[in-house]
Amino acid sequence: MRRTSAHRAQTAATARRGPRWLAVVLAIALVPSPSTARELRTSGWIDVSYSASSARTSARPVSFNDQVDDAMLQQLWLKVELPVPGSGSGWGFRSESIVNGADYRFTRARGLFDRQDGHNGFDPVQFHVEGSWPEQGLTLKLGRFNSPYGAEAIAAPSNPLASHSHSFTYNPFTHTGALATKTAGEWTYTLGALAGCDVFLDDASRPMLFAGVAWTEPVTAAADVVAVGSILGSSSFDVARNFNNPNIVDVVWTHPLTARLTTIVEGLAGWQSSLPGIGETSWKGLVGYLTFAWKPGLTPALRLERFDDEHGNRTGFAGRYSSATLGLAWQAAARLLVRPEIRHDSNDASTPWDGSNEVTTVSASVVYRW
Repeated sequence: MRRTSAHRAQTAATARRGPRWLAVVLAIALVPSPSTARELRTSGWIDVSYSASSARTSARPVSFNDQVDDAMLQQLWLKVELPVPGSGSGWGFRSESIVNGADYRFTRARGLFDRQDGHNGFDPVQFHVEGSWPEQGLTLKLGRFNSPYGAEAIAAPSNPLASHSHSFTYNPFTHTGALATKTAGEWTYTLGALAGCDVFLDDASRPMLFAGVAWTEPVTAAADVVAVGSILGSSSFDVARNFNNPNIVDVVWTHPLTARLTTIVEGLAGWQSSLPGIGETSWKGLVGYLTFAWKPGLTPALRLERFDDEHGNRTGFAGRYSSATLGLAWQAAARLLVRPEIRHDSNDASTPWDGSNEVTTVSASVVYRW
């Protein structure tokens, strides 16, 4: 789960239910399709990093490379999928897991392998069946899937920078439920029935709704894209189970400035009620990204962020964070991605970093695909 101060205390034993329904949904996926034969595909990567920091013990709330002066196995990733048919309608499935790695500390869901307490661990990040009906412009996912909003991703190679924004880290990562997407021209509509945020099959599950819409500029070259996503439901903190139920509204605008220079702006607002000692709280994030396709295989990236954690419910430290990250995505070989970066964070009201209100982190990530 995207870590919050309350999340870190969520280790009390709760009733666990096994994923018995997976046998049913996987059987749906394996029903023969009238389209051409498909093959089961496997792939993955290993992501390791090293970080040096002005903080002595930990760079948190900086994530996911929060350990200082230490080499980290971030992700040993395994992807197994039976793709949906290339033409015509049909079903497939996808499974993506952190087989081992430190990133599981942030992404794991309540009720699913959540009793691990080691530095590295296992998390089946996504496992769902997928249905596709191209003539209707419709797709459907059933299972556990990534939160369908935002500018960053859990999968390491999908990000030009090694570290993540606070707006990404301290909000929902995954959901269990059903997610339907309908495309009509330049418009894409998404509707989901969710069992909560960062929770699998657990007593802490609560019904929530995802609703989103995206517009893609109808041009043949680089297009503007505006995407709005929302997670809505009971925003009441579950005191009995010590579990967060955040509500989120997120807007992402992608704008190509030139053929090689692209900017992304993301604005996010979240809120929650019934927090012990706080009552209602809210948080807001504004993130700007600038990427430049300098040369083949070389993409410098800049990220600027302002994240307001009013009561510290998200990060554990109240205040407004300012962050600047400069990095490079270097495709050193066909399967090898190297991402060095330098990052500076500050908080205007708290001292999260060994009594200091600011921290500088220098790190490098190496991703090898297989």
